[in-house]
Amino acid sequence: MADTPAPFLGDLLDPSTTITVDLVGFPSPLRQPAPWDTGGWRRLQEHLIYLILGDACLLDLDHQTEPQRLEPGAWICCPPGVHFRLRLASADGTALIERFRLTVTRDGHACAIATDPLVLPRAWGLAEPMAAVVRAGEMAGGDRDIRLRAHLALLFADALRLATGTQEAGTVLSPGDCSRLRLFVRRRLPHWPGPADLARELNLSPDYFARVFRRTLGISPRTWLVDERIRCAAASLLENNDPVSTVAEAHGYTDLTLFGRQFRQVMGQPPRSWREQHRTFSLEEVG
Repeated sequence: MADTPAPFLGDLLDPSTTITVDLVGFPSPLRQPAPWDTGGWRRLQEHLIYLILGDACLLDLDHQTEPQRLEPGAWICCPPGVHFRLRLASADGTALIERFRLTVTRDGHACAIATDPLVLPRAWGLAEPMAAVVRAGEMAGGDRDIRLRAHLALLFADALRLATGTQEAGTVLSPGDCSRLRLFVRRRLPHWPGPADLARELNLSPDYFARVFRRTLGISPRTWLVDERIRCAAASLLENNDPVSTVAEAHGYTDLTLFGRQFRQVMGQPPRSWREQHRTFSLEEVG
C-alpha cells in the first residue's frame, strides 16, 4: 500500500471538516450464497470500510494483475475514487461482511486516508472500534458529532498502527488454523467449547495458545467464542422465523437473559429489534 498519511486523523478531529457516516445495514452481517460479489467493479466517492467475517474473498484492483486473497479477519478501507471489486474466493462460499461508508470533506474537497486501499490481513481487533463508531453514529444529542469523530479517529489510529507493523511480534495462527477453529466450534452446536478445547484442537498448551490467539486476532479466546456464538445466532435470526428463545437454545443458551445481554453487547441491539431492523435489507445493499 502507498502512504497512509497521519494527517487524516487530524481531519477526523478537525471541526472545520464535514463527516458523513452511512450506517445502513451495519452492524448486520450481510450474508448471501454464491455466486456473490459487490455488484461488479465500483468507484465510490466515499471510503468503504469492510471487515471480512465469513469465507475468504478476493479483492480486485484495476491496476493489479492478480487479485488479493482476504481471509476471515481481514479489514479493508477503499478510499474515494478507487476502482475495485470484492468477490468470493470460492464458488460455494458464503459472504459474511460488516461495513460502513465514510465521507470526510473540507472546503468542498474530499479528504482521504490514502490513494490506495488499506488492507490489513489480521484485524479482528478492529471489530470493537468499528462497533463503537456505529454506537456513536446512532446516538442522539449535541455531543454526537464529537463522539463520532473521536471513535473514527481511534479506529483509524488502530488501523494505521497495524499497517505500520507496530503490533506485537511473534508467532501467529495461520488462516488455516483460524478457519479450523471456526468450523470446530460451529460443528458442535448447541455445545460450545471453551478456550482449553480450542487449544487442544490445535495441539497447543492453553497458556501458549491464549498468547498466540490474542497476538493474531487482538482479542482473547473467550471473547472470540462469545462473538462467534452471537454472530452465528444473528445469522440464524435472519434466515428463519423461529422464536428468539428457540434460536438462543439452538446456540447453547439456556438463559435467555444472558443471551439478550451478550447479543446486545456484540450486535448493538436486542435480538428482536435487530432482527426486525436488519432482515428487511435487500441483497443489493451489500456493496
